[in-house]
Amino acid sequence: MKKIILSLYIGCISVVVMFIVLYSASGNSMVWLEGSRQSLTQPQSVLIVEGETREDEPKECFHFQMTDSWVERGHLIFYAVHQDVKVTLGDRTLYQMTRDYKNAFGKTPGGVWVDIPIWPEYLGRELVVELTPVYAASRGYIPTFYVGERNTVLGELLSKESVTMLLCILCIIIGAACCFFIFINRKNTEIDKNPVHVGVFAMLVGTWKLTDLSILKLIASDYPGVYLIPFACLALMPVPFILYFQSLCKESRNLRVWYILCAADEIHCLIIITLQYFNVFDFKQTLYGSWLMIAVGLAAILIIVVKEGRRYSFSGQLKLCLAGVGLCIIGTIVDIYIYSREHMVKSSNYGILFFIAYIIIVCINIGKQALALVDVGQKTHTYQIQAFHDKLTGLYNRTALETDLQMLDFMDSKVILVTFDLNNLKKCNDTFGHEKGDQYIKDSAAIISECFSPMGKVYRVGGDEFNCLIENGALAECKKAVAVLRERCVDYDAEGKNPEIHMSIAVGYAMYDRRIDYSYTDTMKRADKMMYDNKAKLKLLEAKL
Repeated sequence: MKKIILSLYIGCISVVVMFIVLYSASGNSMVWLEGSRQSLTQPQSVLIVEGETREDEPKECFHFQMTDSWVERGHLIFYAVHQDVKVTLGDRTLYQMTRDYKNAFGKTPGGVWVDIPIWPEYLGRELVVELTPVYAASRGYIPTFYVGERNTVLGELLSKESVTMLLCILCIIIGAACCFFIFINRKNTEIDKNPVHVGVFAMLVGTWKLTDLSILKLIASDYPGVYLIPFACLALMPVPFILYFQSLCKESRNLRVWYILCAADEIHCLIIITLQYFNVFDFKQTLYGSWLMIAVGLAAILIIVVKEGRRYSFSGQLKLCLAGVGLCIIGTIVDIYIYSREHMVKSSNYGILFFIAYIIIVCINIGKQALALVDVGQKTHTYQIQAFHDKLTGLYNRTALETDLQMLDFMDSKVILVTFDLNNLKKCNDTFGHEKGDQYIKDSAAIISECFSPMGKVYRVGGDEFNCLIENGALAECKKAVAVLRERCVDYDAEGKNPEIHMSIAVGYAMYDRRIDYSYTDTMKRADKMMYDNKAKLKLLEAKL
């Protein structure tokens, strides 16, 4: 069931993205009756002005007297939200923007930054801005009027919205980092993958608030699809949030209500897109439906979590869950209240602050989990080394040899087994002590490894017994390595580092032959026979010396 929900959710995201791209391509209905003005060589500071309104006028009209400071700054810039706009200078229309009923993507101009160039001939005349609200909720909204260049207005907005922008970017970064961490550890079964839902939710929250900022809308004024992103993010938020809390509730995880909530939100998302496309209701008009879906989801989560906590006790995760739901509910209530009070134009920073606080707590827990897993991994690696390596020599041990032999394909590979045996180890232990005997073993292991490690893996399989496993080898190369081994033993004795020890290593080797070997055991027997013959020759030679 969860896979179906996730598939539908991905489908919803795809539809939303295509819709926004299509909307951006369609554009808004704008009529420009004046050419653009060149930027001044000496930019002036921005001037914030208030228009004079007249009670006897049926529409919201703002009257401005053109002065020298207006002409010097060159532009009147303001943000109209779901309002038809008409700017006149006497009986001359400078700018007009109205709804285009032929446009299938909305009954409103949306939120648009209006930039009116101020020419020197306007000096001393009255400029009138006429705003006609499209929705009842937009009535009474008075935009902030800026007089100045576009860049100076951007600077003014940045000073006002910098904190909110940083919070949004932080939220997006935290969410992306969380998703990236889960992605790179997707094959690690020890890591909980469910925090990816928090990551997606965090990115949606950050994108929602970021694209709702006036400064971003001014920067992206040529792309009307940007104005739909906040509404789309809001509609897509509940699903990842619900799925994450489902993962925390172990005992209530299989309740159908989780999937019903997710399915309801996905259906709601598709419905509002359909209504917007067919010009029945705009996203703005269905906004309260999105808030309702979020409120219902939060209430359901809170009820389920409290019931599970009372029935099965409150674990640390459940307590964190309750704190998160509480923060999110407070943030949602504050945002809805301020959004309604400000004519559906402005919202607060409290909501995103609460969301970020909870997300940071979740990410800290994920980080602790990651550190714990790293520690476990290091210990596991240490235990693995100890399990497959000989403590005295550092070579692979008998367990490693048996494991490798089981994994090898003897039928298709030219496998050579080499056996080694140290002569006179018992005599060295009895005469000079086990300390000297251990030194003999370590020095012999170093010489064997030096000569045969380039060809294959070297193992210590007993007290004075060693093996080498060579894949795709050649007997001629093996014979040369044995000759080098003999020379190294002579050099060792000549150096006199351990005069009590006479280095003598018997060697035998054999290549697997499927014509005569039933398994690698037969190959090992042939290598042992050669080694014992060599051992006898070495002892006979030592006796003569």
